[in-house]
Amino acid sequence: LVPPNWTSGIFDTNGLVLAGNLDNDDDVGKRGADDLIQSFALGEGLWAGRGMDGAPTFAAFTRSEATNWRVAIGVSKAELNAPLRQSLQIMGLTGASLCALALLAAWKIGGRMTSALGRLTASASMAEHGDSPTRLFTPITAINTVGRDLAQVSRSLRQRRDELAASKERLARILDTTPAGIIEVAADGTVTYANRMLQQLLHIDGDEILGKHYSDLLLSTADQQGAPLATGDLPMTRALAGAEKRPEVECNYRRSDGTFVWIKISSAPLRNEAGVIIGAIAAVADIDEIKQSQARQALMNRELHHRVKNTLATVQAIANLTARSTTDITAFRQTFADRIVSLSRTHTLLVENSWERIPLGDLVHLELDPYRVHGNEQVHLTGEDIWVRSDIGLALGMAVHELTTNAFKYGALSSLSGQLHVSWRIERDLGAQKFVLEWAESGGPVVAAPTRSGFGSQLLKNILARQLKGEVDVSYAPAGLRVRVKADM
Repeated sequence: LVPPNWTSGIFDTNGLVLAGNLDNDDDVGKRGADDLIQSFALGEGLWAGRGMDGAPTFAAFTRSEATNWRVAIGVSKAELNAPLRQSLQIMGLTGASLCALALLAAWKIGGRMTSALGRLTASASMAEHGDSPTRLFTPITAINTVGRDLAQVSRSLRQRRDELAASKERLARILDTTPAGIIEVAADGTVTYANRMLQQLLHIDGDEILGKHYSDLLLSTADQQGAPLATGDLPMTRALAGAEKRPEVECNYRRSDGTFVWIKISSAPLRNEAGVIIGAIAAVADIDEIKQSQARQALMNRELHHRVKNTLATVQAIANLTARSTTDITAFRQTFADRIVSLSRTHTLLVENSWERIPLGDLVHLELDPYRVHGNEQVHLTGEDIWVRSDIGLALGMAVHELTTNAFKYGALSSLSGQLHVSWRIERDLGAQKFVLEWAESGGPVVAAPTRSGFGSQLLKNILARQLKGEVDVSYAPAGLRVRVKADM
């Protein structure tokens, strides 16, 4: 459209060269001559001055209605000063031709620019919505360059966004599988995150607590003395206040279903790059089993203290009664040792059954099995599967030991013709279950009532009856000693 040796160019509103048929592409992006730019204020017209190459130039320009850019077509004065007659003939037509050509060039180039800019705008919109724009191929080099850079930046941002989403998902999985509740609060105390373990531990719905103040979540908490926890006592409160040490507290949390669980809350502040506290994070651990174990340990310690005191009192009573029933130190030492060994065996049996209940049959067999050697059919034991309390077991163990010792020294087991029958069973008495233990000797020496009350007599009539809160009947029949014990199980 432009004659040979003529130049054309498009200038933006700042006077910068956007495109044209310039010989030197380096002129794209440069500012045109100052007097030419000033002439652009007229909208359209003629201009004479020095061109981009410094040569005297004559130009015509006009304004594009579509973009408000200026389109100029110029020719060097040297070209115009060719043969004078030719110049004079065409001089009148030059201005009109230049204007017409300028308008035509503006329309054609402006259309290309508008189309290229539209495609660039569409690419920018795709990038804004997270899509990857395709590379642009337009007649405008600068727009192609911007489009290429936009596509590269968009791909990079999309990759970073995908990586961030994957990292966030991985962190969420880690937090959800952490064996502790995790809660994050903002600087104003509102809950911004709660992992799955916290929801399971406290029996809460994560969606319901998001946006609420953390104190609303932990209203139903009490300290170790049972007093309600104030908001100021919560670790998150102290963390948001900038506590230097990591605050923590153990409390008993009441769930919405009425059940309780012991939890330990530890918190720490969250700070930005400037060190300003922007929130807090807290870990909530389930310590219910630990607290129950501690309570059981404390109960066991108290029970052990009680049992030790009772055992010492029993040993003291055995020593006193043994001293009263023996005449010399040798007899005292032997008798006292035997009774302590019997007490020890009963204690071992109780320990094996966790100090709760003890099989009555095991107590009897423990004392009498040594006399049931092969070929010796003097001892006969029969009974049901009966379990008695530990305190009853201790008393019965001592009683069976005394009866066995007495039978071996003076009763049925002191003679080869003697017989001992021991049985135990369950009876119902006014709707309550009670156990009955019967001891029957026969075939031994003639039995007579003792002239003085020894350890065995006192144990059976006083200690055993008082301990069992039941009935103890002792009969010194000439044919053999008989004892019947009946008490609650």
